[in-house]
Amino acid sequence: MQLKELASLQHKAKSLTDARHAKAQKLADQGLLLLAEAYRQGFREKRLLSQAHQQFLQALQQHRQNLTPYLGLAYLRALLGDQELAKKYLRAAMQIDAQHPEVQGLFLLLSGAKPPPPLQTSGPAANQIDLDHVAEQLESKLLQISSRLAKLKPQLGLSLDLEQVLDWRQTAVSLNHSLKETEHAFSELETELDVPGLRARQAACEQLCNQMIQTCRASSLAQSLNQEQEESLQAVSKASAQLNSGQLSEAECEQLIESLLDRCDQFADRLDAFENEGYTISTLLAGYKRFMAAIEALRNQLEEL
Repeated sequence: MQLKELASLQHKAKSLTDARHAKAQKLADQGLLLLAEAYRQGFREKRLLSQAHQQFLQALQQHRQNLTPYLGLAYLRALLGDQELAKKYLRAAMQIDAQHPEVQGLFLLLSGAKPPPPLQTSGPAANQIDLDHVAEQLESKLLQISSRLAKLKPQLGLSLDLEQVLDWRQTAVSLNHSLKETEHAFSELETELDVPGLRARQAACEQLCNQMIQTCRASSLAQSLNQEQEESLQAVSKASAQLNSGQLSEAECEQLIESLLDRCDQFADRLDAFENEGYTISTLLAGYKRFMAAIEALRNQLEEL
């Protein structure tokens, strides 16, 4: 084989190796970002760990001499409590670069069998990638929250349906918890980036979430008022029957009517309070009118005796 052909083949081989190395590094970096996101979420999302594991394995398939996937797999296995497999990946990393700071750090870590700290990427470019990723994740999360709230907003109002109110409350608590979790992302971003748009979206979500919670509280009070009105209506019906049967004297009935009218005034004040807060009170008002009509009928019955 001529020297020129040999040089050409060597150049092609080097180009292929470089391409595989670049692809492997890209896959490994994606694995590191997934690990960083899993750490940020307190490792609640096991799916992120699984995806990181796949990225590191694919990186090794591309290039066996790339240090990063071995480090990532060693860290991941240590995190999952598999110390033996973690040490196996660490030994492979040491064969590539035993003096690398992260290799030495993992060696000390696994020797002491301590829980692994967050694996760090390095350099300003890596930091910017992390921040961009955090910003994207934050925007996606806020969009999901605002979409759920937007669907619920038209339904919000005083509700006498206990199950519906319980569902609203559970949703509000869940979304409120999600909003509080976004504060960690904001604390990371606002040291480096200006994110007023995301802050405004977060504030709008918080406002709607608080509105949901307030509506749930108001609905609980409305349900209590509705129940009291129904019980009072039953009391009027019972008094009417007792008056007919002679079990209730005229004096006792007159006293009862005065007490019921006082209760009417209390109900009216509570209805006014709901209306002043902007709630529609048509259902409660209908119950109030039935109660007033029943008292009037009882008064007429008493006068006819």
